[in-house]
Amino acid sequence: MRHLSAVLIYMLINAAAIAQAAVPVKIAATTLAGETCQSETRAGVRPAATIPADADLVCAGKPFGKVVYTIVPTNEASSRDEAAALSKAFAASKSHAEIGSRLDCEAERRLSNTANPILALACRQKSDGGPTLVMARLRGSLLQVVEAPATAYPVLRALMDAPREGISQSQLTVEAKALWSRPVTMASATDLETIKTSLMNARVASSQLQHAAAESGFRSALELQTRLSGENDVATNEILLDLALSVSNQGREDEAEALLRRAAPIAEQSVRASDRARLTAYQGFLAANRGDFAAALGFAKAATEAWRSIATRNSSADSLLGGGTEATAEAELAHALNFEAAMMLRNDQITGAFASAGEALLIVDRVSGEPRWWKSDILLTLGEVSSAQGRLSAAEAYLKGALAERQQIFGEGPGTLKVRTTLARAYQVEGMFTSAIITYREAIRAARRLPRDSIAFTADDLTPFAASIVEYAATINDPAARLGLFAEAFDAFQLVRVPLIDRTITMASARLSADTPDLAKLVHRLDDVSQEEASARIRLADQQSLRMEERSAETEEALTKNIADFDRARTTVQAEIARRFPGFTQLAETSLPTLDAVRGRLREHEGLVTFLIGRDRSFVQMVRREGVIIAPVPAGAAELQSAVARLRRGLEIQGRSVSEFDLDTAHQLYRDLFGGIQNELGQVDRLVIVPSGSLASLPFGLLVTKPAGAGDYGKAHWLVRELPLAYAPSTGSFVTLRSSRLTGNQPRLLLAYGNPVLGPPQSALAQRSAMASFSGACLGGGVTPPQLLQSLASLPDTATEIDSVARSLRSTNVDVRLGRDANEAALRHENLEDYRIIYFATHGLLPGELRCQSAPGLVLTPPLQPALSPNDDGLLDSSEIAKLSIKADLVVLSACNTAANGKNFGGESLSGLAASFFHAGARSLVVSHWQVPSAATTRLMSSMFGAMGAAPDLTIDDALRKAQLDMLGDARTAHPFFWAAFVIMGDGAIKPLEVRN
Repeated sequence: MRHLSAVLIYMLINAAAIAQAAVPVKIAATTLAGETCQSETRAGVRPAATIPADADLVCAGKPFGKVVYTIVPTNEASSRDEAAALSKAFAASKSHAEIGSRLDCEAERRLSNTANPILALACRQKSDGGPTLVMARLRGSLLQVVEAPATAYPVLRALMDAPREGISQSQLTVEAKALWSRPVTMASATDLETIKTSLMNARVASSQLQHAAAESGFRSALELQTRLSGENDVATNEILLDLALSVSNQGREDEAEALLRRAAPIAEQSVRASDRARLTAYQGFLAANRGDFAAALGFAKAATEAWRSIATRNSSADSLLGGGTEATAEAELAHALNFEAAMMLRNDQITGAFASAGEALLIVDRVSGEPRWWKSDILLTLGEVSSAQGRLSAAEAYLKGALAERQQIFGEGPGTLKVRTTLARAYQVEGMFTSAIITYREAIRAARRLPRDSIAFTADDLTPFAASIVEYAATINDPAARLGLFAEAFDAFQLVRVPLIDRTITMASARLSADTPDLAKLVHRLDDVSQEEASARIRLADQQSLRMEERSAETEEALTKNIADFDRARTTVQAEIARRFPGFTQLAETSLPTLDAVRGRLREHEGLVTFLIGRDRSFVQMVRREGVIIAPVPAGAAELQSAVARLRRGLEIQGRSVSEFDLDTAHQLYRDLFGGIQNELGQVDRLVIVPSGSLASLPFGLLVTKPAGAGDYGKAHWLVRELPLAYAPSTGSFVTLRSSRLTGNQPRLLLAYGNPVLGPPQSALAQRSAMASFSGACLGGGVTPPQLLQSLASLPDTATEIDSVARSLRSTNVDVRLGRDANEAALRHENLEDYRIIYFATHGLLPGELRCQSAPGLVLTPPLQPALSPNDDGLLDSSEIAKLSIKADLVVLSACNTAANGKNFGGESLSGLAASFFHAGARSLVVSHWQVPSAATTRLMSSMFGAMGAAPDLTIDDALRKAQLDMLGDARTAHPFFWAAFVIMGDGAIKPLEVRN
């Protein structure tokens, strides 16, 4: 009876304690970052009579943590050893298991100087390494568990009723940091929410293959995370890896490798095996993007084994100490297995590929926690493998399943296009050309509606389509039907994005919006709405993937309505931008022209040539007023790049002499590129070229149409002897330039800027070193330091060049700015619309790799003191050029150096710079692919402008061709190094000196 009475007494006391605890704890405390917090009962949760409702911790108006209550068995709560009872109750609670799925925690600690035991766990998030604090206490049979980021230490103490009087903020900071065995960062709720939002938006964009948008989000998150936790924190490492991949996905491999080198030491020194496994996987992703599939497969296998080991270890883990849930590690294992399967397929290990992808599918079907689109990726791989095995029915089933998954999550977008092109290739492999063409047609129709920053296709996605068109056309005898079939493939040649050109245009668009507040607000709103819609789609897909008893019809209905609202809002904002800021829309969202539009802009006997360059095979397309033809090019990207590199080596100065030019390679490359359209080429007398890949760094005029003897440059059959050539950054830019009409009669003929005041003259080697240093600088869109520009050599001979050109024009309507007068501030004060010809004789910053946020541009005289704004710092970059207002028929960039870093030639950057000038109003540009000696440049330019001065109705491309042929006739300048560097970009048929009303 005595024992029973004691139990009854305890139960009465405990019941009173629970009743008292049933009142939710309300606090108003501040974090170590000074943000005010309060606990709020979760919406939709009705508190019970004897237990408080779980609550959210809200700091600075943002969710920051949570409070969870649990009733524990009486026998566990009644132990005389209160600390032991607390540990036992916590270990048996659902909170313990749930926390273990998300956090890696150190050994339990006890807060000192408290009336009742308070358990403290110093943890890090498994996802990003963020320091998180967990506290627990018993109040009778009620277990209270609170969790929040480390900076909420004072708030958690308040929730635990731990004494705070007399403890300063600095003392609390020291106490909080001492809970962890390694240094941690005390981040505010605002900062953490900003990082979380940036990363979420970036990863959603990445999943939709919008790599430029993803890069922007990762850079924003990285900047803030680095400021908070430094360069070497594991959270910084996570973002570095994501950023490296997004950069690599845009073709900037060197920059991606540099980011990976920054991340590697952090991962290797981490106590978490998962960080090293993730690093290995990303090393494989970058190797695959480089085309090194053998190395990628090695990394993929290592990553798979690492994740398998982690999953096996975690399956038996029963504590929070360095463990984690089996489901999380297994999801990562599935991702690694799928990558391994894809790389096995690239290495012709088809059986192993099917086994790895099949295991991955089994895993994602039984575990949770992986991103929803991973299953679609696995089904895509299984479809590719099945096609390689010759099992079309299986491939079709897997690919249609992948398509359905993608459409459910994201709707139609780049990810679904990838699945469609894979399905089309599967049909093509089986000889089902009609089905293949129809499927490609659906993908291309959808791709035309995507924004510029969605890299819809790679060349390898579309070269099979071109192949199926060419193969099927060979079976058709009717010329009209064959022409219609070739027209089917016209869009494919335009839909392959050129990352460097697109990035230049994107940066120019961003600069335009940033400098116009109303436009900036609209663009920001458009980004927000697009991200909210993508996020809502993912949440809806997650909801629809649950079991029927777990799904909420109300939630699904609300999310569906939200998606429709976001879609309408996006359309409204886009329409307002187009109405109020048409220039921005034209620059940022250039639409693809139709075949009829291109044919309608071509003159009689004029042809436009584009290329589709794949990894293993390529195609050439020629459009004329009469129609279009497509032919195979018997070389892939690597072979073409190798040929261009050999030709460029023959255009370098070795010692004091020019290297021997490889005439045989020049002839073979001509045959590869134009052999399939030789008959059509013979029917045109002017050629417009839209180059791509490595071909963008080669003047086509130096190709040789017939075999020639070694070193016999004067008698070689150069392509420039056959017809005048011009270039366009894209088919769309060609149509735009040909669609605009010449208006007015500019009162001034020439404005020339040259000989900027820079550093002393330098040797060729020193000058290349300075250019390489400059082009690799991370300018970040800010002010360029004058000393950086002053490291470049002065160009005194450009003054002579400009004087010679001005005299060749036989006009007094010229204005020349040299030396100190050739500065950016002076240029901005010119009325540029008054000039037909604008001439820049200066350095061009055209790096082959756009490092960080730098962009192609022109170097003018820097100010004596550091500028306060980029508008007068001496570097006129592409973003600033796009904002100029000019009406020039011709802009000349006569001293550009497009091989600044000695590794990448930079022709695509040159096209990006041209696009900015075209947006500013220029009709055509004369640009150089390498720096030509001053005497040769002066002679060529004087000859070209002299020809136009003597015959005002002469077109620009004909004038340049005459000047080049003149130099070919002189044995001293017959080597292409002296005459081939300069090309026309834009409308080569313009006549700058013709008399106009």
